Amino acid sequence: MAVAKYVGEIAAAGKAVYPLPLYVNAALRDPFKARQGRMRRAARRNVLPIWKAEAPAIDVLAPDIYLPETRAT
Repeated sequence: MAVAKYVGEIAAAGKAVYPLPLYVNAALRDPFKARQGRMRRAARRNVLPIWKAEAPAIDVLAPDIYLPETRAT
């Protein structure tokens, strides 16, 4: 929650200067591997309400997909 609140404050300050749409992205955990290390805290659907409450200036929460098996097309 602290990260979302901090990002929300920065986003609100930025929008006060330039009213542009803002987004945050979050790494998704690899669904094919067991949870490990810091990826246990990676974004999941259940964090969306936290971002909405703590960072209302953010317009979009988007996933980052950094899986080593992903091919560039």
